[in-house]
Amino acid sequence: MRARPRPGAARVWRLWGEFPRPGATPFTFWYLVVLFTSTTVLLAVPHRAAHLLLTWSSTDVAHLRRDPLRVMVFSALWLPNLDWVLYAALFSAVLAPVERRLGWRWTAAVFGSGHVVATLVTELPIAWAVGRGYLPHRAGHRLDVGVSYGFHAVLGVLVGLLPERVRPLTASAATAAVVVPLLTSADLVSGVGHVVALAIGFGWWPWLARPSRPSGPGRPGPPFRLRLRPAGRTRRPPGPRRHRRRPG
Repeated sequence: MRARPRPGAARVWRLWGEFPRPGATPFTFWYLVVLFTSTTVLLAVPHRAAHLLLTWSSTDVAHLRRDPLRVMVFSALWLPNLDWVLYAALFSAVLAPVERRLGWRWTAAVFGSGHVVATLVTELPIAWAVGRGYLPHRAGHRLDVGVSYGFHAVLGVLVGLLPERVRPLTASAATAAVVVPLLTSADLVSGVGHVVALAIGFGWWPWLARPSRPSGPGRPGPPFRLRLRPAGRTRRPPGPRRHRRRPG
């Protein structure tokens, strides 16, 4: 007789046991398609053209002043290190489980919040320092593209979706993963951005914990509410209704 899998193991398998698919995780799947396409373009064009594309999309101070909306969008479409396979594995391990629980809209919202807010938190002080003369003018043209800020925000949300007994350990591990590079790496701006993005992901926890109660006519509901999608749960097919016999 075949043994049934344990509930905890089954829950983990439903979250991490599948690769991103367009039907189940459209945001993760199509984002990886876009990143694969952009990486292929950077590898196919000459080095000078690739550098111009990245510079045109960079969220540095100079570009944020001229066209902030354009660079905010296009900066998240490139992988400057061209390591698409690594990000495919990371997206499958982090973004896909969150999207299975929250849906693609909230996953995109979390990703976008980390990308935008962490970029502003790191670039606005540089703009202030350049304007006051504390930093040289070339600091305002620092190349800044990639998806790491949005990724770390989703990572913070993923920690909040885990069972409470493992949440402190995983939160400590995720924090150490961004604090240690901040203290050891020469790229201080990116290090601070990763810490800020992870904190943004942690900041979504109170919203995730709100009860999903329907609001009545005189009782407005919460201004923001996420409806968690139970992992692996499917709707029961419609079948014949069971009628109860009324007592005579």
